[in-house]
Order: sequence, then C-alpha cells, then structure tokens
Amino acid sequence: MIRRYSRAQKKSIHITQPRLIANYNSFMGGVDVLDKLLGVYRCSIRGKKWWWNLFVNAIMVASVAAWRVHYHLHGKDALSHLAFLRDVTVCLAKKGKHVRIGGGGKISPNCLTAQRDGVDHYLIDSEQGRCRQCGKNCRKRCSKCYNTKLHIHCFERFHR
Repeated sequence: MIRRYSRAQKKSIHITQPRLIANYNSFMGGVDVLDKLLGVYRCSIRGKKWWWNLFVNAIMVASVAAWRVHYHLHGKDALSHLAFLRDVTVCLAKKGKHVRIGGGGKISPNCLTAQRDGVDHYLIDSEQGRCRQCGKNCRKRCSKCYNTKLHIHCFERFHR
C-alpha cells in the first residue's frame, strides 16, 4: 500500500502497488551509481570502428564492478577508484611480454626500462621483419626486448 493524492476526492488515499514496481524503486539507485562511476574516468577515444565504444564501455563496466567488489571486501582499507584503476592498468602492462600501446606499434613503458638495463641482451635468429632502429628488413631480434627486430649494426644504438 502506498499513498497517492486523489484529485477527485481531494485527499491522499492508499492504493496497492505491484511488488515488481516496489522492488524496482527500492533498488534503482545502483544504476545511478554505476553511471556516476563510469562518467568519472570515462575514456574519450574516437575511432573509425563502430564497435569500439561498445567494447570500451564493457571494459569500463567490468572495472567498476571489480572495484565495487574490492571495496565491499576491504571496507576502510580499500583503494580509491582511481588508485584501483591505476593498479589494474600497471598490472596489465606488466603481465605480458608483448604488450603494445595503441595501434602504432609503440613499446610499453616497462619495455623501455628493460631496453636499457644492459642485462641478457643478445641477437638471435628470427623471422623476417622491420628493424626497429632503421626500418629496413632484417632477420634478427633482441632476446629480451619483446620481439624487437634489429640489425647487428643497429643493436648497440637501440640499447644506448
């Protein structure tokens, strides 16, 4: 039973409300919270692929849901939403050896630190590809720099 104003009787009256409507009204705040959290750190990438926005939105919804679970489990000790997203991003960047940023073939930041560490870098045979340093075809790659193709004479310049 809920109260509604009746113009005919000019007073508030009690009417029955379906349980479905009552449940919807009591739990509809979750969608508002999700929309708010999605909008705070929304990616604004414009592209030619029509499905890209759907894909990015699905990833963002999953990240918000993961943060909500993290927040529920850890309570006061939970990371902030921004810190959680940064932590997930750093973990994903460090996860695979072949992590690329964007479509331009740029190497991720963790590769740049490995490039100049001076440990366990040597040339090994590989399939044909473009040299990262000069852009010409070559059949060698660095053993540590994540499938980076290099000539013998470009190897030292690349690792300086």
